Amino acid sequence: MRLFSSIRRRPHRAALALFFMLTLALTYPLVTHLTTHAPGSATWAFDEYTFLWSAWWFKTAALNLHSSPLHTNLLFYPLGLDLILYTYNLFHAVLGLPLQLAVNVPFASNLMLWFATVMSGYGAFLLTRWLLRPAGKRELAPLFPALLAGLIYAFGANRAIYQALGHYNIASVQWLPFALLYFLKAGRANGRAAWRPAALAGLFTGFLLLTDMTFAVFLALAL
Repeated sequence: MRLFSSIRRRPHRAALALFFMLTLALTYPLVTHLTTHAPGSATWAFDEYTFLWSAWWFKTAALNLHSSPLHTNLLFYPLGLDLILYTYNLFHAVLGLPLQLAVNVPFASNLMLWFATVMSGYGAFLLTRWLLRPAGKRELAPLFPALLAGLIYAFGANRAIYQALGHYNIASVQWLPFALLYFLKAGRANGRAAWRPAALAGLFTGFLLLTDMTFAVFLALAL
């Protein structure tokens, strides 16, 4: 009973802790190889290494060559290649840059995958609690249906398969529920109260587009 009472008092901490512990368990033994291995499969020609390369190239271009990370001469030399429409996962390349500098590329990539998993669950948790809140009341919905939604969204077979195949961009679905939540909040707010959820909707949509522009289509369909 004390455990359930503690969870109800601190639902956000409980949700994040649950999703983090499951991420560690369900990706095992990755936790013991963080600096040397990355999830992936030979089935799809080692696609995971394209995302590790992208993170490395972002750091190399921005910090070592002082050039645009959105163009490279290392592909299709000597003409080079623009990477604007490339499956870059630019958000993770930027956010993981300090980790890459501190340790190495696999470490940064693996922690970004963990971050994507935990935040996918948390975003779905927040969205579900808001959607299932009692009509006409400020109270949020019961905790456990929201936790279940977060578990399904973050740890479902479809997302796990993409991660295992090395399709890190498609596995990074964490910003969809956040963007959808704040678009819905902004649409239902009145007057000046709408500016904050509208701003957050724009922020998370930006994160979404920096992860993979394909997700903009998913967000549009959801809205």
